Amino acid sequence: MGGSAHASAQEIYLQNQIMTASKEKLLLLTYDIGIRSCAVAEEAISKKDRESANAHLQRAQRVIRELMVALNVEVDEKLAKGLLSLYSFMHEQLVEANVYLDSNKVKIVRGMLEELRLSWEKAIETLRKDKGEVREVASPKMRQIPTGGLDIAG
Repeated sequence: MGGSAHASAQEIYLQNQIMTASKEKLLLLTYDIGIRSCAVAEEAISKKDRESANAHLQRAQRVIRELMVALNVEVDEKLAKGLLSLYSFMHEQLVEANVYLDSNKVKIVRGMLEELRLSWEKAIETLRKDKGEVREVASPKMRQIPTGGLDIAG
């Protein structure tokens, strides 16, 4: 299978994962996309590839905005406000990283996204165990997000 056919197959697989995913899995997939976008942007910045860095930083910004919009203050107002502050900070860092091609700011955001994703994964797993459900939240394959073709912002 050629490179573009492989990428297309990955995109179809990911789209199927999204269309059939629970809201918990969608949250983790959203984090995965943000983490991957930051990682690719860091690499592009190190290569002085402004165009690629811009594209991936904008994608990471869209992910952060999606996470902001998904917050539900009715469930836990304190948690939602805390996450909103974190997401606002991350978005600001990504904007500045894009303006100044600053990979350190992207690295900080990527680390924050990784930590939050891990926390959500653990919380989801705990809830599933409490409900008697035993299944893996995310397989390693799901974490290998293709670098293009999916626009979660619409």
